[in-house]
Amino acid sequence: YNPIDDQMYGISLGNAPVLYTVNTSNGAATQTTTCEGGYILGLTIDNDGRFFIIDTDIDGLCEINPATGAVISIWPADFTVNYGQDVSCDRETNTIYWAAYNADAGCSQLYSFDPMGGYTLIGAFSNQASCFAIKTVKNLNAASAPTNLTITPDPYEGLSATLSWTN
Repeated sequence: YNPIDDQMYGISLGNAPVLYTVNTSNGAATQTTTCEGGYILGLTIDNDGRFFIIDTDIDGLCEINPATGAVISIWPADFTVNYGQDVSCDRETNTIYWAAYNADAGCSQLYSFDPMGGYTLIGAFSNQASCFAIKTVKNLNAASAPTNLTITPDPYEGLSATLSWTN
């Protein structure tokens, strides 16, 4: 899901991956572009509308241009990427998490990813992850509960008042 254009996206896995928009009312997928890259295993979109894919040819993550499918940036990992894995964005922190399968170590590992700082290993887990999602708030723009709420009646207008609060 891209919060910038309020559009659901999908990607075909494998070689010559295709990026699709997905109609959430009827499930119809519409091809938007063919993506560069190798064998693709997952897609996520951050809060800034940046598209990240898992690419086994570079053994890491790539950022792609959603309009053209062109690879913009690559971040190779220090291990061989293979088998079941997925990538997801924590909408509350805009952090990318990668449930990776490290073929060199023979295990699945959870990483956080920062395009400016690279990968941080969080820990290992026992099974490959082919579908990985992060619980997020329903509405990123929802205001927090007000504090210091003050209602000041207008001394001259019987039916009007001034409200003030802190969020």
